[in-house]
Amino acid sequence: MTGTASFYSSRPGAPKNAPLGPIDKPKIFKLSSGRKVKFFAKHISHDAIEKETRVSAHLNPRIQEEINHDELLKLAESLEDNQIYPAIGYLEADNVIEVLDGSLRRAGCLLGGVGYDVLYSKEQLTLQEALDLTEQFSLVMKHTHREEGAKFLRHITHLQRNSETEIKVEQKELARIFNKSESYISTCLTAISINVNLIKLFDHSEALVAKDYRELKKVQEVVLTSANISKCDKGATDNDLEEYEHKVLDAMSEAVKSVSEELKLFRANSETKEVEKDFVFKLLAQHLMGKKKAPAKAAKFEPIVSINKNKFVRKKQDSTGNKVTFEFSRIEKDKLKQIEDYILKITSEK
Repeated sequence: MTGTASFYSSRPGAPKNAPLGPIDKPKIFKLSSGRKVKFFAKHISHDAIEKETRVSAHLNPRIQEEINHDELLKLAESLEDNQIYPAIGYLEADNVIEVLDGSLRRAGCLLGGVGYDVLYSKEQLTLQEALDLTEQFSLVMKHTHREEGAKFLRHITHLQRNSETEIKVEQKELARIFNKSESYISTCLTAISINVNLIKLFDHSEALVAKDYRELKKVQEVVLTSANISKCDKGATDNDLEEYEHKVLDAMSEAVKSVSEELKLFRANSETKEVEKDFVFKLLAQHLMGKKKAPAKAAKFEPIVSINKNKFVRKKQDSTGNKVTFEFSRIEKDKLKQIEDYILKITSEK
């Protein structure tokens, strides 16, 4: 996209948090599709931010509840002096500006009690145009792996809902759409699969890397296995998925309590008040990784008939009771045939 720099005010001696000011003529952006769209500048007073703007739940990748509060405070302080980059959005039918990029600045303005500078289009954007626009204007703070993963999941859902047949969206296809490597897509999808209760243990979850998310996935799997929670089948209903998510949330919330308490104690007795991620992983290993479900005892054969050491009938049954194995040694062919016929008879009966 072209022409972005022409929007940014650089007037010498401009007052703090000065609005972008009226524009005689709208600026024209050339989008990734080649389409030219007019964008308008607007300064929204602090009191009107929540009424006149909202964050796009589908296209804006920020996970609002995971934004680091300390970083947000720093941003709020900087916005009091200058908003170099306005937010980017488009005007919806209800006259509310849908924010594609700038949700962090929006939260900072709300926290800092200052106005909000926005560039918005009055024309509806296509999904791909909006995605490309969001990607190009991610200026204030790099999106976390989890935020990117949430964006990819939303796009998968969009593709599946708009397909006439059931499709499986491959990571290769996402990599092509978003111009990212497959390994990056994989890391982000792994990151967003980690339960938020694990993520909240870290003071700076945005610093987690691919290796960290793989380790957290192992921790999560151990907890869920210990709680006998299995993933939903492919044909699971929305209610099944919702019930599964509630079970996971409850299990993870309970599992991390001991780790969370120890972290609170550490912070209370520490001068820095911040905990390195390696220490969190150490506590997770101590408190949770030792809770692996004990493997089921191997089933043993029990004799049914024993004529001699070479001629016998015996059976074994697994711990679930769902699998039974019979073993016949040196049984005559006619007797084996009778047994097979009997099995067929009783299993076919309604």
